[in-house]
Amino acid sequence: MSRIGQKLRDIFPSVNDTPETRYVKTMSYSVLFMIVFLSVAGLATFLHTLEGDAQTTVPDMVGQELPVALIELQDRALYPLVQLRTTDDPSLRGYVIDQVPAAGALVRSGRRIEVVVSRGAVLDQVPDFIGDQIDDVRLAVRALTGAGVPLIEVGTVQRIFDEAPAGTVIEQSPLPGTSVTGPLRLNLVVSRGDQLEQIVVPSFSGLSYQDVISELSELGLAFAFEAVPAPPNSDGGDVIAQTPTAGNTVQVGSVVNLTMNEPGNVADDEVFGILRRSLPEYPLMVELTLEAIFPNGNRETIATIRHPGGLLGIPYVVPDGTTLVLSRSDETLVRQQVTSD
Repeated sequence: MSRIGQKLRDIFPSVNDTPETRYVKTMSYSVLFMIVFLSVAGLATFLHTLEGDAQTTVPDMVGQELPVALIELQDRALYPLVQLRTTDDPSLRGYVIDQVPAAGALVRSGRRIEVVVSRGAVLDQVPDFIGDQIDDVRLAVRALTGAGVPLIEVGTVQRIFDEAPAGTVIEQSPLPGTSVTGPLRLNLVVSRGDQLEQIVVPSFSGLSYQDVISELSELGLAFAFEAVPAPPNSDGGDVIAQTPTAGNTVQVGSVVNLTMNEPGNVADDEVFGILRRSLPEYPLMVELTLEAIFPNGNRETIATIRHPGGLLGIPYVVPDGTTLVLSRSDETLVRQQVTSD
């Protein structure tokens, strides 16, 4: 024991040491202690860092409701950074539409994941246009888009005599306040005023017959087409003459007679023709619908027009063997099958 005691006295500072020896021993052990302390602290920090570097995969959250997505992130020790974005689909409101990083990416636990959630469409209900001018409605509808995709567009415009000033919307379908669940067509009933309206006939020369039908229907003018062969190397289908000529003033409900070139791009299994009829004169303009029933059973409306009676001519391009049905309300006026023979 005396040997051990002597060894300890030799190693550690003691009262028997000279001041210089005791100072050297004290400083030496202080440095040794600091080295051991820093080594232990560094090892602890290293182990803690390793523990915090646990990795996990990012879940696929696109298409999920936000609460469900947040729970998935929580289960994987990930944290959300939620951003809201307007979309063109009202049904996506509250659902995740994008995420960064993408699903399946390997990330460290504790990372923030960007979650983009739809706040819905710019338009979620049909506005109330009743009482507005039709030109103002068109401008408003053009502005109602989401992500560059039109959510609503003007469909048919029916003009009738009414006490409201000419051009005023008096009815609309869908009704104001109807939920918008996707792109839709807005059909309008517009006042012509309470006086018989006069219209300056525009020029239709060079326009396709489809565009002319649409414009005439909107102006409240009836029409009767006839066709002549198109010049060589021409696609045809355009109007080349009209009566009354452009610039003439006519009453609403008048019939415009049009001559068009036969379309030259008709497929081999299709038929071009003009359904021409002389109808009885009606006391008021009536709505006529020409519908095509294709050989496969599908149906398509070719044209819906208001007509005062008299000469009618509606162009069509349909598959061979199609049945054409011209009707007024629930009454069938014409039913015929068209063939290439």
